[in-house]
Amino acid sequence: AMIDQDQLIVATAEAKNTLESSIYAFRDKIDGEYAAYLDSQTKEKFNGALDAAMEWLSTDGEDTTREAYVEKLNTLLAFSAPAEKRK
Repeated sequence: AMIDQDQLIVATAEAKNTLESSIYAFRDKIDGEYAAYLDSQTKEKFNGALDAAMEWLSTDGEDTTREAYVEKLNTLLAFSAPAEKRK
């Protein structure tokens, strides 16, 4: 049981780090490799979602479940998916 708890702690930390690093990567991509594939309205919404996710990470998301981090990342991936498909 102790190993399971330790694994969960590690998995949760990894999910949080993945979300945080993805936010920074997406910010760069919006004006970089995604720029040609996202209209200004989509860029604005995506940036808004990134800002909200970063804000969430420093408040409610500071200490939450692995599932919550994964769910938040999936929300952001939904914005990037059309650009990823088209590039």
